[in-house]
Amino acid sequence: EYFIKSGKTSFKSRRIDISEFLSARINFIYLVAKSKNISLRPRITPGVSVFMDETSLMRLIDNTLSNAVKYSRPGGKIIIRLEKGISIAAFSVQDFGIGIKDTSAIWARYSRENAALGGFGLGLNIIDKICKRYGIAKSVRSKPDEGSTFCYKIPLFKQKLLD
Repeated sequence: EYFIKSGKTSFKSRRIDISEFLSARINFIYLVAKSKNISLRPRITPGVSVFMDETSLMRLIDNTLSNAVKYSRPGGKIIIRLEKGISIAAFSVQDFGIGIKDTSAIWARYSRENAALGGFGLGLNIIDKICKRYGIAKSVRSKPDEGSTFCYKIPLFKQKLLD
């Protein structure tokens, strides 16, 4: 649905308190994590704002969180961080799940390292497109059988004064 709409719909960017928004998205995915007995451990700096459209921010957060839950082992934990830098909001999700063997291919459309866990291989490709659109630096560190950490450096909202 995002791919279909993103080519035909203009998403309106606005100032978003990502601290509150992220907390709401964590609450949204909580029941899915709980069904696998996975604990979510947020460490969120309050009052951090970014400038982007709500749909894209929701896709970036939800796709990252749902992958962390999907690839975590039952009884595991996921650490979710949001920190404020000088010009960026550093958002990261760390899981202690199955890990990724080849991180170089994961951003490609239809790329799935483990087809048995379901999905279409679109989530990280959507994130890649969002990152390119908003100038978000992305990175991933992963070790098989130890887990993965996805990091995003999102430009902070900047108040512009009119003359």
